[in-house]
Amino acid sequence: MAVRPMSLARIADAWSIADIAVLSGLAESTVSRLWDDPRWLDRIRGKSLQALVSALPRIDEYVRAYSLADRRATLVADLAQRGVHVNLESFRILVQEHGVPEQYLSNALSAAIPVLVR
Repeated sequence: MAVRPMSLARIADAWSIADIAVLSGLAESTVSRLWDDPRWLDRIRGKSLQALVSALPRIDEYVRAYSLADRRATLVADLAQRGVHVNLESFRILVQEHGVPEQYLSNALSAAIPVLVR
């Protein structure tokens, strides 16, 4: 369930900066600023992200998976600081085998944080 940050270049695979710029309608300078940065998703916003999602295959899957994994890791770390261990195997089973949306589980963990005493 872990997702490593991946550069836009790696996601684009054989496509060039120019290809992505033309297909997405973004300026080449915008695409090139993001191209080799594995944390590019933290630097892009709104319409630019929409343009990439609409033009580049598999990017939507990466955005979703990375966003969920990043939130999950942050929640697990925050809970650990409060002495609570999250069983990631149970989390995985609930999501992958029982079809519980990960967002629901993350929302529940997030709601627990302010309730817990340090």
